[in-house]
Formats: sequence, structure tokens, C-alpha cells
Amino acid sequence: MSKKNNRTNKTLKAMTGSAFLIAISIILTRFLAPYLAIGGANSLRIGLGTVPIMIGSVIFGPVYGAIIGGSADLIGALCFPSGAYNLGFTISSLLQGVFPYYVIKLLTGKPKLRMVVSSVLLSILVLTNILFFIDHDSYKFTPSFTLTFNETTKFLFMLGLIALYSTVLISYYFISKKLKNRNEKAALRYDDAFIFCLFNETIINVLISSVWKMFYFKLDYVAMTFSASILLLFDVPVKSTIIFLLLIPVYKIYPNWEVKSKNIITVKDLEKHTKLLAD
Repeated sequence: MSKKNNRTNKTLKAMTGSAFLIAISIILTRFLAPYLAIGGANSLRIGLGTVPIMIGSVIFGPVYGAIIGGSADLIGALCFPSGAYNLGFTISSLLQGVFPYYVIKLLTGKPKLRMVVSSVLLSILVLTNILFFIDHDSYKFTPSFTLTFNETTKFLFMLGLIALYSTVLISYYFISKKLKNRNEKAALRYDDAFIFCLFNETIINVLISSVWKMFYFKLDYVAMTFSASILLLFDVPVKSTIIFLLLIPVYKIYPNWEVKSKNIITVKDLEKHTKLLAD
């Protein structure tokens, strides 16, 4: 009976927590996430709507994560529409709740594999930029403003972007090393939050969602991957930091996560992380 009660309580907590995260995601996405009219259409959204979805994946697992992601997009689109409904974006939102669980499950405790995966993801981003500059001589920011490239500006833009991506990778490695505490255990490490945010942004927002935009908005796929990859440079550090900080109090309230790092987050870790951000 005790085991049955524990399962029931766990299910109720998961359902209640999922409903709360769905509501937060809808609010963050539909009311606090402005669009960027890249290419003449509202094709890019700046916001934190995926943060509750990824948190749900970590705490409750991929099934609940998928439900949170899919429900947040579907309910948000039906109740607060910003255009015609598109199933593709619901699929992308659903995947936002699936991947974090498996990324942590597969990569935690494997720093070399994690570094390989992050390097591959950043290489994909650089490749999308190279393809864009090979195939395009201009970039349409808005219907009234188009940036034109020549060979020199293309080269300079590519150097700058490669430097930015390299900075993201170096920062990830530096912060994860600084936050490493071998003597104390952790629920979720900063580097785990960083890697699944990078994975989600690259695979879902850059590669998959650009397909839906190509069909839905009739926009150029390569241009959309380029736009999303630029936005990623800001999204990943911000989202991973927010998730890392939010999960510290969440762990005290609900410690029975579906997936976690090998160590438990400590106050010492948080102090080091806060000091790094301040510096």
C-alpha cells in the first residue's frame, strides 16, 4: 500500500507541476516573447518560453516533458493565436521537453563525450553560416532594410561569427571547470544545463523549426538557419544560467527528479557561479 501511495503521490506531483509549467510557458511565450520580422515575416521569437519545458523534462522525465511542451504550444496557439496554427511548431515544442532528459542521461559523467558533442553542435552552426554566405549576397532584416554583402564583408562576418562561437565553447568549458566540485554531489551541473540548451537550440530551433518556417512563411531555409544561429549565441548562455539557478530551490522542494547529474548542487557552487557572472 505504501508503494502504491508513493506512486500516486509522485504522479499527482508530476501532474500538478506539469500544469504549472505549461501555464508559465504559455505566459512567457504568448505575452513576453516579441517577434523579430526577419525576412519580412514574424519568423523569430525572442523569449524564455522553452525554459519551463526543459525544466519539466529534467524533473519529470521525457514523457511529461513532451506533454508540457506540446500542450503549451497547442493551448497557447488555440487560446492566444498569432496566426494560423502550424503542427510543426507544436512538434518542435514537444521535442523541447524530450531532448534534455536524454542529453543528461547520455552525457553526464562523460566530459570528453560532452566536449565532442558540443564541438559537433558548434560546427553545425558554423557550417550553416558558411552555407549562407556562399549562397547569399544579401540579408533581408525587414521589408524595408536589406544588408548587402561583398566578398570582404562576407569574410569579416565569418571571422566574427567563428570567434563568437569559439567564445561560447570556451566559456562553457571555463565555467563548467570552475563550478566543478569533486568532493560534493550535485543534482544538476551548470555544464549539463548548458549542453542540453545548446543541443535543443541547435537541433530544434536552428535545423528543425527552420523547416516549418520554410513551408509556413515561404522563407529561405538557409537564411532561417543563419538567423536562428545568431539568436542562439544569446539564448544558450541566458537560458542555461536561468535553468541552473532555478533548479537549486526546486531540488529542495522536489528532490526526486527523473534524471540528474552525479553531484548535488551546493551553496559553494552557487557562490562560485554568481561570482563568475559578476566578473
